Amino acid sequence: MKDINRRKLLQLLMMGGLARPANAFWFSDDDDEKQPANRQIHTLQGSVTINGQTATTASIISPGDEIMTGENTRFVFHQGKDAYLLRSNTRMNLEGNSTFVDTLRIVSGAVLSVFGSGNKRIITPVATAGIRGTGTYFEVNDSETYLCTCYGNASLTSNEDPSVTESMSTSHHESPRIIRKTAQGSYMEKAPAINHTDAELIMLEATVGREPPFGTEYDPDADYSA
Repeated sequence: MKDINRRKLLQLLMMGGLARPANAFWFSDDDDEKQPANRQIHTLQGSVTINGQTATTASIISPGDEIMTGENTRFVFHQGKDAYLLRSNTRMNLEGNSTFVDTLRIVSGAVLSVFGSGNKRIITPVATAGIRGTGTYFEVNDSETYLCTCYGNASLTSNEDPSVTESMSTSHHESPRIIRKTAQGSYMEKAPAINHTDAELIMLEATVGREPPFGTEYDPDADYSA
């Protein structure tokens, strides 16, 4: 990671935009000589399992792995050119070949992600999204899928009814959508931007040496909470 991005992360922490609980694990410049250069896990607060085994800050995450988080958990990691923030009670599977993840299967929970170049699919119990070089936020359960395309390009389609579909091209949270599955069928509707922040997106992009397209100025009032 570039030094400038490390400095931005620390500045955000000091500003309170990425305030960490006391039991959170976060790498800083001072950790460089203590931690392996290929570390993937940047924050592990709470309980996390990888393929049923308790995760540590030294765990390796690869295509084919299943990640589950428990109550009161915040888990930040990168895999290749993609970075993820998983909130509490999330279950997510990484699918692809031996080195590259091309599909995410979010079974439940909430996931904020930033992606490098290339096409990917994100599959939930209710909908499937196709994305390319995108920042996304998902909240998922058995009957609803919420998607904010924070920036980039995405298409969202109901798994039950392919006619319920929409493509979005955004630069800053313009087009959140929710797909609901009911006894009468599936439908999509507009939604507010909720439960994720620009500071979190800046942090995630920095873990893979990038900046989001809207820049790195942190706006403490832009918390995107409902």
